[in-house]
Amino acid sequence: MGAVSIVFYVGLTLVSQNVLGDSIAAVGLMIAFYYGLTGFAAVWFYRRDIFRSARNFFMKGLFPFLGGLMLLGAFVIASVQYAEPTYGSTAIGGVGGVFIIGIGTLLLGIALMFVWNIIAPAFFRGEVLPKRTSSDLILATSHLDEKALRLPDSGLPDIVIAPDLSNLPQGAQALDLESGKEIADDAGLRSLREDQRTMNEVMDKRRPDQATPDS
Repeated sequence: MGAVSIVFYVGLTLVSQNVLGDSIAAVGLMIAFYYGLTGFAAVWFYRRDIFRSARNFFMKGLFPFLGGLMLLGAFVIASVQYAEPTYGSTAIGGVGGVFIIGIGTLLLGIALMFVWNIIAPAFFRGEVLPKRTSSDLILATSHLDEKALRLPDSGLPDIVIAPDLSNLPQGAQALDLESGKEIADDAGLRSLREDQRTMNEVMDKRRPDQATPDS
């Protein structure tokens, strides 16, 4: 991304300082677009939980919806203003350069999204990253400072630790969600895997025979 940013900056600077200034101003349109879309997406994602409690209604329904609505309004108003040829430093065909760059970039992104959906449909089906399972290891947060300033009930997000502990911070421990054990090194990991194999063998022996008799 750094190289792309350098090429983008140098390219626009060579074309015109005015185009560079208008491209910076156009960023506001994209920010209003994706943050507003996030607000509406949150309401849709939590649509089954919104009316389960007053807190859910406000935090998962009303506030995200109002945020999305305000940003949608800002997007529309800004688009109308940016389209004026007198706004910004450039204009093409009587349309402001800020509007052309901002809306043009969004349309280009949508087109590329459809193209990528054809190339890599698994990404849009949510198949690229595996879903969390009970056998995942997460970073044990008991050793972390819980006195940091946070919103009420916000807590810390679960940090998934690789099966080989390669991303486990030094001095930290990984928590196995299934057994509740904390692992700090390879020896603990081997012990955990051995316990899991033993448990699987016991469960296999208890499982009734699935074979059906010949008819």
